[in-house]
Amino acid sequence: MPDLPYLSPYLPVVSPDSLTLQAYLLSIYSILLAASE
Repeated sequence: MPDLPYLSPYLPVVSPDSLTLQAYLLSIYSILLAASE
């Protein structure tokens, strides 16, 4: 998974491994998707 520099303002200090970051982004996406329905 490549670096996501556009997310750096939201992740100022956090530096998780790519799997943790991917799961975190996927969970947020799922919540937003469910909330938009």
